[in-house]
Amino acid sequence: MQVNQLKSLIERSKKFNVLFVEDDDALRESTANLFSTFFATVVTAVNGKEGLEKFKQRDWDIVISDLNMPVMNGLEMVREIKRKNPEQVVLITSAHDEAPYLLDLIDMGIDNFIVKPLDIEKLLQVVEKTIHFLELVEIERNYKKSLEEQVLLRTQDLNLALEALGRNRRELVEKLCTAAEYKDNDTGKHIRRIGLYAQKLGGKMGLKQEFCDLLLFAAPLHDIGKIGITDAILHKPSRHTPEEWEVMASHAQKGANILRGSGDPAIQMAEKIARSHHEKWDGQGYPEGIGGKAIPLEARVTQICDIYDALLMKRPYKKALPHQEVVRIIREGDGRTEPGHFDPQVWECFLDCAEELHQIYLNHQDPL
Repeated sequence: MQVNQLKSLIERSKKFNVLFVEDDDALRESTANLFSTFFATVVTAVNGKEGLEKFKQRDWDIVISDLNMPVMNGLEMVREIKRKNPEQVVLITSAHDEAPYLLDLIDMGIDNFIVKPLDIEKLLQVVEKTIHFLELVEIERNYKKSLEEQVLLRTQDLNLALEALGRNRRELVEKLCTAAEYKDNDTGKHIRRIGLYAQKLGGKMGLKQEFCDLLLFAAPLHDIGKIGITDAILHKPSRHTPEEWEVMASHAQKGANILRGSGDPAIQMAEKIARSHHEKWDGQGYPEGIGGKAIPLEARVTQICDIYDALLMKRPYKKALPHQEVVRIIREGDGRTEPGHFDPQVWECFLDCAEELHQIYLNHQDPL
């Protein structure tokens, strides 16, 4: 963050107060000192019980909390805070190994989370986004108070606020997707490549640019449901038992459940992709066994991109295959992957632009 941006952030933050809950003494003291540079008031608590008591004493603009704490953990505290004030802005500091908590936190409506160990630059980015969010909420609140006399003047401000709130929702979903990536850590940049492939393939098919741009965001969320699959099954190097396969296959419906109910077109598209990206044109896929054009178009595009990248990658249960072999398998079939699994139009356009997709793969490979 540049010096002028930092100065501006400090000035904008001074009217807000923070409750910071962290059980690690050294981290609590150092982080509270940093927050004191920005916020008008920073009050600390050492566990969820103390944090909840201090929360009840006054109104807070922001609550920032750790998850794993003695007496009462952060999850329990946030649940109680959101019960008392569903609109309370809450940020969570979370280690990568705390992914099982994230689904509950998303359901509660947390506004952002900061990955541990804390990175100052990323922390400042989250602070800046949170301050911007609070400013937009204030704009919306003032707009509603003066609606009758200011409706024409403030419509643009309200639209900007609502757009920003939508962006915040998308960002939160993307962070959850990142948490799923940490859980399924063999995939690395796989989820990002899927969006680039899908956007490129959609363009080759002549789909509208707006649709292709939504694919760039939505396709990487295809496997977000894997956050709900146990590591023992997710990372098993050998063939799954029928019971394990049933659990593994449930990630499609789990992903759709996570994304369900949004008014955002990109998240609505992501919900369709998460549910249907394992369906097949011939009706032999899962979870619903639908086929043909009953499968949403965005899922048909994502399906072939996902299979292409998966075949290129080394996984615990398979070796990596060269690009030309992967293209041959998709063109001719190998008993497991068959041309009949794909929408014929999608399949044909994929073969036409396979070399361009391979260039995307080469430009976004996982670090060794």
